Amino acid sequence: MFLFPIFLYALRLRPWKTVAGAVVVAGGVFGAFFLPAVILSGGPAAFTRSMRVIVPIFWSASTLVRSTRLARFMKNADTIARYTGLALGELVIPFVLLGYLTRPHRLRFWRNSKLLFLAIWTLPAWIVYFLIWPGNMGTILVCIAPFFLLAAVGLDWVVERARWGAAVGWAALTILLAWNVAIFAFLPQYPFGESYRRFDNRETVTSISDYYRTKLSLVSETPVEGTTVYANAFRHLQYYLPQYRTFSPPILRRSDPSIVKSIISVDDGVMEAWQGVDVTTIVPPGTERIVLFDLPPEILLSGHAVVEKSKGEYIYIIPIPADHWPLWTLEGLSLNAKDH
Repeated sequence: MFLFPIFLYALRLRPWKTVAGAVVVAGGVFGAFFLPAVILSGGPAAFTRSMRVIVPIFWSASTLVRSTRLARFMKNADTIARYTGLALGELVIPFVLLGYLTRPHRLRFWRNSKLLFLAIWTLPAWIVYFLIWPGNMGTILVCIAPFFLLAAVGLDWVVERARWGAAVGWAALTILLAWNVAIFAFLPQYPFGESYRRFDNRETVTSISDYYRTKLSLVSETPVEGTTVYANAFRHLQYYLPQYRTFSPPILRRSDPSIVKSIISVDDGVMEAWQGVDVTTIVPPGTERIVLFDLPPEILLSGHAVVEKSKGEYIYIIPIPADHWPLWTLEGLSLNAKDH
């Protein structure tokens, strides 16, 4: 969707044979990722169900209304700027600025076909991120390529300078490549201390992988029958341990905490979004234990949690006595004695 405007712009004034060929190629590229996505989702019906869950999270009427607040706009703009800066890196940003400042008609970019091309590439995604939600670092990658192209233009401008340009330009490129290889492969996440920013690198990938692998292994050691899991990372349970009944943390209606405003349910690997259901329905009948996958134990308001630990990671298992029933409240999870 974000790249469709640039697709149309690239085909402007082209002969019809070129347009037809481009449409065929674009259709093939789209099918190359869309068809496997449908197959891996379990077929067209399962894919459609998943889309019905995911799309309203970003495009529902309530999302659009919440996004009209000025504070949301400011937060979104700050997130876009920070994520873009982090994705580019400190050493690339000066070349991005140089690439822009050395272009003719830079203040009226629509008069410069190359700048206009990059703007059409970037702005659709930025507008949606600004108005709705910028998501995470991964969503920013949709529109990060134009900035690297602009950085290449800036570096090319340096190389073309007489006498000193070639030496400085190639030295800068060598430093850029060496720095990025070192950051990813050899240096720690905080090479300049924790007071400076974290660099996502090989250590980051390994630590996140170990984190989820360990936690999932701990969950897999609990009996499937009678276990209900609550997790922020419910998609990991859906994919790796679909046999477990899993929920996201519930969001209760503040005006009436007996009603669940929204919650994600995963049953036998199938994800559904529940809204407006009674709070008593989000703990399935027959639940003998509740597992907090990545939720803090402080949300447990009564009772006790068994800590299962492995390699420095934890999950919390809450046994449900036969004479008690669990109930989610605005403050957390409570265990209440049954009336006899």
